Amino acid sequence: MTFLFTLIAVVIAAIALRKPIVKAPWVFYALAVLLDVVLLMSQTQVLPLQARLAIAYLMQRGGLGVATFILVMYIGVLPRASWASRWLRPIRAELSIIACILIAGHMCVFLPVYAMPFFTGNLSQINVIGAFAMALCLLVLVLVLGITSFRFVKRRMKARTWRKIQRFAYLFYALVFAHVTLMLAPAAAAGNTGTAATMGVYCVVFVVYTALRIHRAQVDRREKIDLEQTIIEQGFVE
Repeated sequence: MTFLFTLIAVVIAAIALRKPIVKAPWVFYALAVLLDVVLLMSQTQVLPLQARLAIAYLMQRGGLGVATFILVMYIGVLPRASWASRWLRPIRAELSIIACILIAGHMCVFLPVYAMPFFTGNLSQINVIGAFAMALCLLVLVLVLGITSFRFVKRRMKARTWRKIQRFAYLFYALVFAHVTLMLAPAAAAGNTGTAATMGVYCVVFVVYTALRIHRAQVDRREKIDLEQTIIEQGFVE
């Protein structure tokens, strides 16, 4: 249930820190980078044991980054007139960048682990091979989505081009779910109740999001919301 608590904490932090994020987003980007550095250091003996355990608990399985991405996902499907949407939409891009930075740190730690069977010739673990292939795709997507979320980059792009690129976010979300399932399924099947509970949380989160995303698309069509014009009004090149 660690992931559920992480997700709740991320939502509370985003709501509480909304104004500081708007005023100084680079501070939060720097903090995300710092967390990545600490995560990398936790793989060595440089940090004390308690510090290594704390950072592993928070970040090692990518939970913090994924939880932030889930918040970004849900902001996009909230009713536009709701308080939560009006409060959090202005920082959706910044939260996306923070999530990309955190996920990148997780990948820096685990990609070499996933790649090891290819160098040693031990390709017997199908779930690890699948997770490695997905991780490579996720790395490319996280870089593209993260870079194009910066406002100074967006404003140098055509609105239609940016919108097409951002559609890859749905592929990213699907691959994250598939990646998590591949990694957690063996332990859950073996009877690990904690892992099974975590998988259950992920399943509920992604199934509910899919239903809300479909509903949001139907509402936008019914209300004839011109998303491309909305994007242009944010300062994009026409």
